[in-house]
Amino acid sequence: MEELTKGLRANAGSSYNRISIGGDNQGSRLFSAIDTSGDGRLSVRKMRTAADRLNEADKNGDGIVTLEELPATIRVLFGRGVAAYNNLYQRTRTTSPRSSVPAASRGPEWFVRMDRNGDGDLTRREFLGNVEQFKKLDTNRDGFIEPKEAEGTD
Repeated sequence: MEELTKGLRANAGSSYNRISIGGDNQGSRLFSAIDTSGDGRLSVRKMRTAADRLNEADKNGDGIVTLEELPATIRVLFGRGVAAYNNLYQRTRTTSPRSSVPAASRGPEWFVRMDRNGDGDLTRREFLGNVEQFKKLDTNRDGFIEPKEAEGTD
């Protein structure tokens, strides 16, 4: 009986030290094509520029976007132990290029603080100044203050 107990303990330890890795292709390819920052949210700007993103996805230039032209979403799973899929660490990434700096951290401090939804743009609703100040900062007149427009205003 003692040998059996030792054997079970030895095997239990080694199976716990096993690492399992798995993955699958999932998610909405269309959503990934429009979600340019990869934050899992569609902001007003992303929706307004959705047609541009879809035109960029038309790799062969035929005016039609097919599933093969849209970015794929891939999920990678890591697990530890025999029941690896009970407690998994999951990370979702898309194959389309993303900025290495989160949108919410760009721009001067006042800009980051006003950007309540963290999408990297200030709408008139988020901006705490008056209409004239907003228009002055919105130099490209697209209805958003971008980090590059806000820089140099401190």
